[in-house]
Amino acid sequence: MDVREALEQRRAIKRFDPDQELTDAELKQMLEPVLLTPTSYNLQHYRFVVARKKELKSQLCEAAFNQFQVRDCSAVVVVTAKLNAHEDAGQIYDHLPSEITDKLVAMTASFYGNAPQLQRDEAMRSGSLASMTLMLVASEMGWDTCPMIGYDTAKVIELMSIPSDHAIIMMICVGKANNAPRERALRYQLSDVVCLENFEGVRFE
Repeated sequence: MDVREALEQRRAIKRFDPDQELTDAELKQMLEPVLLTPTSYNLQHYRFVVARKKELKSQLCEAAFNQFQVRDCSAVVVVTAKLNAHEDAGQIYDHLPSEITDKLVAMTASFYGNAPQLQRDEAMRSGSLASMTLMLVASEMGWDTCPMIGYDTAKVIELMSIPSDHAIIMMICVGKANNAPRERALRYQLSDVVCLENFEGVRFE
């Protein structure tokens, strides 16, 4: 399956087969390519907290206002991102010559250090890119997904022991659909969303 096929096949699935299990080997195969997702300054903000135990998924389902795909999927991946990832620059660049490492550490500290909104924006960008990568890889492997934002954030943080310096990007349910997805909803055309050269520029027909 190529990338376009994965995009065309991927749908947000709301009904999963509760008897399907996602093994450690399959989970590793799914997540390892996600580590290639690009990030600003290579800070790799994204972290993944995976729930597969029935009791925990049931608790997450309750926190997600009883959306049953959370309970019935094979795994719930809570995608988080480290807000102060720029503080890890020394570790990330440690393999480089010291003068280059020192320069990059200073650059990241200057760029992000006193900019909490930028830190959060960057975490959201990185986590969102990683989330899409994960869903595409899952689709390539024959698994179905459902990205979600409808949940009690504080409860999910408590259940998954997420540190205070991390932001939740989204939850992604992974499993096998037990029925055909609905017909795809209306999608905009290129002429609706693409402008050439500037926002008032020529649009594709």
